[in-house]
Amino acid sequence: MIPMSVDKQPQAQDALDEMAKQLLNTVKQSMGTVEVEQVAQAIQLAQETCAGVREHSKASLEPLRLISPLEHALAIATILAQMHIDAVGIAAGVIFEAVDADLLSPERVEATLGSPVARVVGSMLRLNILERKKQA
Repeated sequence: MIPMSVDKQPQAQDALDEMAKQLLNTVKQSMGTVEVEQVAQAIQLAQETCAGVREHSKASLEPLRLISPLEHALAIATILAQMHIDAVGIAAGVIFEAVDADLLSPERVEATLGSPVARVVGSMLRLNILERKKQA
């Protein structure tokens, strides 16, 4: 599990809202209404789940920098959207951090976003577990 703490400072909500808006604009350029709605639902779920949570930087050589799981997820999902990954992949990218940090259950992902997104997230979790075991 990733070390987390509750944010005691006001979160830069405007910046996060702008990131989410930019992600949706990128998705709208190459996808239809149904796909855009799926990504929007994933963003909403991540926003609800990650509100006020901060994550410590994982890079040992970087100075300690706090970054929210939502900020990280939106950045990753934006990269995926720019690569023209499908809506399932982008939605999985948006909510993966929350699932990996045990803030969101795979069951809720499946109920909210569907089994294709839940399967991708499950695969990502398994890869993450293998990588962590390899590093240990």
